[in-house]
Amino acid sequence: MAASTNEETELSAKECQNRIDQFVLVTQTDEAQAQELLQDHDWKVDLAINAYFASTAPEDVVITTKPPSSLSVITWNIDGLDEKNAERRIAYVIQEIKKIKPDVVLLQEVIDAFVEVFERQLVDYHVIEQGGGGGYFTCTLIRKTTVYLDDVKSKSFSNSQMGRAMQIVHAHIGQVKLSFINVHLESTKEFSKQRKEQLEQCVQEMVTARKEVTAICGGDFNIRDSEVASLRSGQGLPSNIKDVWEELGKRKDVQYTWDCLRNTNLQMPGKFKPRMRFDRVLVKEAENNETFKPKSFNLIGIEKVPGCQSFASDHWGILVCFQLN
Repeated sequence: MAASTNEETELSAKECQNRIDQFVLVTQTDEAQAQELLQDHDWKVDLAINAYFASTAPEDVVITTKPPSSLSVITWNIDGLDEKNAERRIAYVIQEIKKIKPDVVLLQEVIDAFVEVFERQLVDYHVIEQGGGGGYFTCTLIRKTTVYLDDVKSKSFSNSQMGRAMQIVHAHIGQVKLSFINVHLESTKEFSKQRKEQLEQCVQEMVTARKEVTAICGGDFNIRDSEVASLRSGQGLPSNIKDVWEELGKRKDVQYTWDCLRNTNLQMPGKFKPRMRFDRVLVKEAENNETFKPKSFNLIGIEKVPGCQSFASDHWGILVCFQLN
């Protein structure tokens, strides 16, 4: 180990432990490795973390200290409860992530077996599962080389009968502070009241974020437009929260994310095939000059998985690209 520096001697034991904890949280290593790298870099957390990822990154990954001017986010309910062609479907999801290289991935209906595959095959990402038990859950992937992970927490919905919660990840890119909220709201028409209350909590989480934070909330909302319109006594979403699909022109070809007319994973009896915009991305831009603004909105997973007659999920995924203002 390197000799102690002046800064180390000036730091309290509590502050040293705080920095070790930060390093361990971001790198998923142990305290011994954290202490060694922090000592080698004068107890500067950013430098130590950059050095760690530079030494462990795959050969085709380029580490840069210059923050990117764009941000790409995927949200996708990957239907982990459907066992049909599950291995091929999750392989397709991973293939899409590797091809697109998004900065952040918000996944819903993830199961333990999928997390194990993510950790083995998506080594460029922090794999953060919601926790709290249950057969399925949300999982957020943060790309290690572009997004600096600050903090993770989960807030359960007290009214949920399905184990639903907000998974919240605080991060930053350069000087831009970000909050990512991964949600799976209550399902089915019968739980409309609970679902609207849950969305109200998501909105509250966004509007109470500090003014310098860009808050992005994505997931399977299971929501109907009439339910959104009825929020806040009929006022709908606050004016500073934008639905990205609406903000970018309401393109009809990317409107429906749960589309039983095009997606055959669920066999619906009869001629009526429901088409719903269950999956959404909301954004509250930071109240200063540095924020990410939405630039494009597209669907992914709209082709059948090669070698079988299934799509990757009964939901299409959403890919949103933001540009630094």
